[in-house]
Amino acid sequence: RRVHGDILHTVFVTSGRTIFFSALTVALSLTGTFFFDEYYLSSMGLAMMFVVVIAAFCSETVLLALLAVIDRNMFRWSTDSMFNYVRDKFQKFFSKQTKAQNNAATEQSLCNVQSQDISQGLWYRTALFCMKYAVPLCAIIVAGLAGLLYVFVAEVAPGSVDSYVLPSSSPRLQIRKIGDEQFSKSGRSTLNVFLQTENEREIWEEPFLRDLDAFCTKVENLLHVTSVSSTVRFGDPKPLDAYLFAYQPYQTTPNMSSPLLDPYFISNMIDIVRVTISLETKEYSVKSRNALSKIRDYLAKAFVDSHGEPYLKRFGVTGSPAHNTDLFADVLENIPRWLTVMIVSIYVLLLLMTGSVFLPVKAIIVSMLSLCASLGVCVLIFQKGHGSDLLEFHVTGYIDGLQLIFIFTLAFGLSMDYELFILGRIQEHYELLGDTRLAVASGLQSSARAITMAAIVLAIVVGAFISSRTSLLKLVGVGIALSIVVDATIVRTILVPGMMSMMGGLNWWAPAWLKRFVQKLGLRERSWESPSPAPVNPDLML
Repeated sequence: RRVHGDILHTVFVTSGRTIFFSALTVALSLTGTFFFDEYYLSSMGLAMMFVVVIAAFCSETVLLALLAVIDRNMFRWSTDSMFNYVRDKFQKFFSKQTKAQNNAATEQSLCNVQSQDISQGLWYRTALFCMKYAVPLCAIIVAGLAGLLYVFVAEVAPGSVDSYVLPSSSPRLQIRKIGDEQFSKSGRSTLNVFLQTENEREIWEEPFLRDLDAFCTKVENLLHVTSVSSTVRFGDPKPLDAYLFAYQPYQTTPNMSSPLLDPYFISNMIDIVRVTISLETKEYSVKSRNALSKIRDYLAKAFVDSHGEPYLKRFGVTGSPAHNTDLFADVLENIPRWLTVMIVSIYVLLLLMTGSVFLPVKAIIVSMLSLCASLGVCVLIFQKGHGSDLLEFHVTGYIDGLQLIFIFTLAFGLSMDYELFILGRIQEHYELLGDTRLAVASGLQSSARAITMAAIVLAIVVGAFISSRTSLLKLVGVGIALSIVVDATIVRTILVPGMMSMMGGLNWWAPAWLKRFVQKLGLRERSWESPSPAPVNPDLML
């Protein structure tokens, strides 16, 4: 029991720091959601932060307590010792070994499991191979990821959630399709323009009505506009003079009731006029956004006095296309702050853990590149429709922009979590071996099982969303699962060893004052006992 207590102490001193930094890394990445005004992002980020903090706390306390209770039985049913356990049971049954002999055999089997030669592992040999051909391999991978990054940046068309995320068999989606296909002439999307004057009499006066008529005429001539309705555009087509004549009584008595106008075009206070514009394009399409931009330009110049100054009290455009455009304009405005805070905070965190200036930069660049490439694949699938028949979803021509922000935030935290765990193992072996290449190979091999199993578990759990009937959850499942797979395979196998091999001594460089500061803080992970260096196969070295 004393031996296993020392093992748990060693785990807490070494891996415990990694768990703490990993949880802090994911939590810091999720804090970026607080920079957006959309409650969906901030609420999801807060919920995920609570999950991460609780999981880290349980790993550092409850898990260690349970392992202490289980004691030596913790390895009894592991895959490595299963054969030895069954063999010992048969030997105990057919032979007359004493209890002390059985305990000694069990201890010996545990030692055999822990003394495996890591230099014979697959990941060790793979890392040495990738470091041997680092330049061409990294160039190929970076070029491929950069191509997918270009697809994401150049082709992404953000939209919002609507009924098209439902499965094709959904009655709501079927009714929506009937309306869009059979009544397309009446317009697929609608914009509402609201014009508020300084007083209630002004909406009936000739200057305002002439400006309103000119504005409606310009909008009617726009491409993709099917109809315009307002106080000078309703019922049968009439010349403007007919409307001016009809509205003369309202100039002296503006509060006159009008069953034709009051319910829709005129507000209760009789100082706001509504203009309804129908478009033949979809709500979140590029064509709708272009039409909205031109309408807003016309609106800013239509109602001005002789000095060129707007005389309306307030005016604006609403509707699904306007909501979508304004929403993502706000998101784009906050993205620089979000990325800056997230990158700087994680850089400082990795700097304090590794004590290196350049390793955090490499980790952040690689993670950003791989994540944007994963989002590029999501654009090809969910926006362009490649693979839509296989995944069984309706192609809309746009992709939910808020989900992309959430996927990037969560996947970036998970990616840095993997990177941090790998760097911790590599740094530990570097302090023991003093050779970057051997440290990288040994670190990848020693962390291979934990990272591979974690990636498989996360990919299965998140990938289960792909079986959902709504394309919204399919997007989350594909985006996060794909980023996990890319990080656990391409990034870990090729980019991490290849780039660290090319960086050489820069991996561990830091100013002397920074090294002293980090060492004084005592946040860097250290090994409790120095394991024997892994033997080196000369055939695998350069």
